[in-house]
Amino acid sequence: MLTNEMVDKKMIGLWQMFRLPSLSASLRGDRVRFAFIHDGKEKDLILIPSLMFMQLEPVEIRDIIERSLLKFYNIDGTKFRSDLKGFSRNPFSSQN
Repeated sequence: MLTNEMVDKKMIGLWQMFRLPSLSASLRGDRVRFAFIHDGKEKDLILIPSLMFMQLEPVEIRDIIERSLLKFYNIDGTKFRSDLKGFSRNPFSSQN
């Protein structure tokens, strides 16, 4: 069963790679609701079933959100991506 703590942990990863203003996620029954602030109002982005949310990585969620931004609000979500050039596949490689 999905908990708020599990949603929060996955959101930390998402916020590290995606800087959409006021991006939020909340449990709504057996779904996770994503929303953001647009033109001063909270707008819905997507609802993801809890089981699917648990199986997705933050980068996959980011891609889904980007597609929703373009489809429903004509916003290019890729402009909110964080620069991850300083990261490598092996986080401990600089210590070798």
